[in-house]
Amino acid sequence: MAKRKREEPEMQRRGKNQVEGPDYEPYIKVQDIPSLGRSTRTTHPKAPWVGNLLSDIETAYRILLEWSDWVEVPYDQYALEQEETLKIANAIGVEHPRHPKTKEYTVMTSDFVIKTTDGRTVVWSVKAHDKISKRDVEKLEIERIYWTARGASWWLVTEDNLPDVLVTNLKGIRKTIHIEDYGLSFEQVERVCRVAERNFEKGLAMRDLASLVDELLGYPEGTSLTIFRHLIATKRWVVDMLQPIEPTKPLHIVKTRHSESDTRRWAESD
Repeated sequence: MAKRKREEPEMQRRGKNQVEGPDYEPYIKVQDIPSLGRSTRTTHPKAPWVGNLLSDIETAYRILLEWSDWVEVPYDQYALEQEETLKIANAIGVEHPRHPKTKEYTVMTSDFVIKTTDGRTVVWSVKAHDKISKRDVEKLEIERIYWTARGASWWLVTEDNLPDVLVTNLKGIRKTIHIEDYGLSFEQVERVCRVAERNFEKGLAMRDLASLVDELLGYPEGTSLTIFRHLIATKRWVVDMLQPIEPTKPLHIVKTRHSESDTRRWAESD
């Protein structure tokens, strides 16, 4: 649960009107928190609202959730029902979180409430492992009991659980999901895909292959490299994401998907 600098009527409105689905609105937003890391606001086809990530660790986990096939929707900064968290705090004999100035009880939140493709609810509370205090443990226990009572699977996750190579790879490709943001069309994506796949056997470095495709199609330098990243981001090209994606080395593609439907699915879901 994040430590917010204020609990204003706007935040109260978010909590009372919180609904799941495309109209979801995170209870806490980056402007509400004095973040220890770099706050990030982001969108993704799985979560079309503006996500509010309050630390570098949260951002990394959000990127993983966007990529994971088992995740249907990752809700961030999800408000818990205050009446119930107050009862839990009283039952286990710990102090419920209060606003530091007004001393009023604050609404507790979970960092990620994940709806899975098989209908389960999984909750991740994200903490830096060397920043977990005794007080944090008390608040986490309230959260754990809250979600366990709802049949959800609750986990405490830290930076120690992050697959660094995968996160780095995803950071390099995720913005290319919306290829139209680069002024490129889906027809161009298909042309680049076909020409590149015909030249895989040459074993060229990713950057060199992209330059060759740009030359063959008469596209500006860098066009095909952007589309390569888009094809990986949309899983048209399946690569080993646990190995670094380096433009100076050949792409090791495990599988290709030749249908345009995957590319259009990502665009139309926004």
